[in-house]
Amino acid sequence: MISTGEIKSTAPRVSFRTESLYLLACSCVFLLCVLVPDPFANSAFVDDWSYSYVALQLAKTGHFHYSGWGSPSIVLQCLWAAPWIRLFGFSFNLLRLISLPFSLAFILLTYALGRKIGLTAPLALFGALIVAVSPLYIPLATTFMTEPYACSMTMLAIYAAVCAAEASDSATASLWLWVLTVASIVGGSDRQTVWVVPMCLVPYLFWKRRRDRIFGAQAIAAFILTLVALVIVAKYFSPAYAPTSLSKQQLIAIVKREGFYTIRRITSVFLVALWLSLPALLFAAPFWKRLTKRQWRVILILTAVISPFLLVGKKGMVPFLGNIMTVYGILDYETEGLGFKPALLPRPLQYGLTIFFVAVLVTWGVLAYHKRIRFDLFRRPAGIVFLIFICSYVPLLIPAGLVDFIFDRYSLPILPVVALCLLWSIQMQVKRIPAGA
Repeated sequence: MISTGEIKSTAPRVSFRTESLYLLACSCVFLLCVLVPDPFANSAFVDDWSYSYVALQLAKTGHFHYSGWGSPSIVLQCLWAAPWIRLFGFSFNLLRLISLPFSLAFILLTYALGRKIGLTAPLALFGALIVAVSPLYIPLATTFMTEPYACSMTMLAIYAAVCAAEASDSATASLWLWVLTVASIVGGSDRQTVWVVPMCLVPYLFWKRRRDRIFGAQAIAAFILTLVALVIVAKYFSPAYAPTSLSKQQLIAIVKREGFYTIRRITSVFLVALWLSLPALLFAAPFWKRLTKRQWRVILILTAVISPFLLVGKKGMVPFLGNIMTVYGILDYETEGLGFKPALLPRPLQYGLTIFFVAVLVTWGVLAYHKRIRFDLFRRPAGIVFLIFICSYVPLLIPAGLVDFIFDRYSLPILPVVALCLLWSIQMQVKRIPAGA
């Protein structure tokens, strides 16, 4: 058991030295996880061969030349990569190395956000490590995929939104508003999903601080600037996106045929985030021995009822959607193109992990029903920011879900938010990190 210190609704202050040691420790753990497997090779990973091609052409010609393969606009990462390519020449390893600062920023911003919402330093570190050692994030952290770039900008924008919402004066709130705006525009120029942050959170901040006329005027200006940037990126930096290329008749036919499965695919994105947050879910373990026999019966019955819905179908079980995390390891043999690979996660173990995961979620539900776990965070500005972001992220998944184009890596933007919410909801009751977690 690791002591988390005194738990309060507002995070107690620690010395700058202690805070720095936490950040250094988190960074070292992350770098160790990504470097020990030696991910460097003169080869691409998933879709980053396409993004690498665009960056190379930009370095050579000074213009964007999309390959027609990937749909992200990738402006940020190509502008970042082009000078490095001109200086040191092109290589996939170079592009992996220059992605590391953004990969690390995503994790450190998770820690900072945890501290901002009121987590103690050890709990904020624990939340950051959930992301840092995630089997979903580690393979992507040293790639030229959009995840390191877009996720870091998304996290910065969310952090800025929380700071703006909780600021005590207009000047501070305005400063964070513009950090939110710039981070969103920069991130949105790379991956279109980032645009949802300013589109939804700037109006919330406008309403939250509606009595502050100066801030309100700046919020309107920030929103307009975001719209202008969005139009420019959409007009000049928009590769083709298959779901939006469908005709009306094709779209109606797909909705009728794939509507139920689309809901299931979108649900699986959140199940991936919850599955990766299992260490945070296990913070409730100390309460399990206090459950009554009746509560245990309810948990067993609900687990038995819910589990079959997940156990039917290849994508219904842990690790759910597949792609980066599959039963074959990183990528399956059909995607990787390197030939047959044996399953590393046998089907019986897959069944067992899925049932255990459902049981843990049901246990949380029972504890919440009996008010052993608190969800007061959603009554605070930070919790409202989180809720708005998660709810606004869902519509972005619908087009991809209709054509079965949803992958497990789509859960990464919401993973830190889910993990931090879980940690915050129980920190008043659990004063030590359970060994199991």
